[in-house]
Amino acid sequence: MVVYTFGQTLKPAPRSRVTSGPFFGLCTNYQITAEVVTRSVVRFDGVPAYKQGNPEPINKLHPVIESFSVLPTE
Repeated sequence: MVVYTFGQTLKPAPRSRVTSGPFFGLCTNYQITAEVVTRSVVRFDGVPAYKQGNPEPINKLHPVIESFSVLPTE
């Protein structure tokens, strides 16, 4: 299985905090300060072989990371 992840760090944008009322202090907008994208290849050990009819339950699945990389920026 190939998994792509995307993450951002944020900070409150200028003039984005509510200054009065019941939502005082609430931030209504954020500014992106950094971004990262990763790619992971994962296999799962413990998957029983396929059997026709009534399959066995999968109760001891073990993920193994085959590779992990931070993708370059554009």
